[in-house]
Amino acid sequence: IKTISYIRFILFFFAISFILPKLKIKFEKIFLTYLIISIIFSIDIIIQFIFEKNILGFPCQMGCQRNASFFKEELVAGTFILHIGVIGLSYFFFKKNNKFFFISASLIAISIFLTGDRNPFLMLLVIIFLNTLLNQDLRNKLIKIYSTIFITLVLLITFSKDIKDRYLKNTYNIFNSSELNYISLKTWASLYDKQITFLEE
Repeated sequence: IKTISYIRFILFFFAISFILPKLKIKFEKIFLTYLIISIIFSIDIIIQFIFEKNILGFPCQMGCQRNASFFKEELVAGTFILHIGVIGLSYFFFKKNNKFFFISASLIAISIFLTGDRNPFLMLLVIIFLNTLLNQDLRNKLIKIYSTIFITLVLLITFSKDIKDRYLKNTYNIFNSSELNYISLKTWASLYDKQITFLEE
């Protein structure tokens, strides 16, 4: 349910791409500010991943499976970078700079992955995928970004135990845990009992 709620950001991205070019309002400085903030956070996340501390000395969390950057112990960096990153990348609707767009988008995507926050990363992939299908102007750029992200993620999962545990081992354990199965069975049993009670009444 939480993941589905991120669809609003996809709609927001499309709204920006179709509506803003028709408005006579200069948003370049606003979007550039968001872009700079997202890049600063992205670089700090990468530094924290490599050195286990960010530029302010804040350590990584959960055995370095999560990186929170300037948020210290609040594990919201992935969601934050996704929000401001999508807005910041809208800057390139006004300033056509393919090289910098590629670098910025790849940096933001990789940093979201390194935060260990799975939902924002999944939603980012959905945004890129849908725009690859539906937006002809961005298609070639996004295919290159997708390829770069895929290669980088494969290397990170291969050589980083923390990343591998977070995205593969932990996710596998969640879907195969007896606790999850127990909760699912208990929920279905409860719904079944309510349905039987309703029919009897």
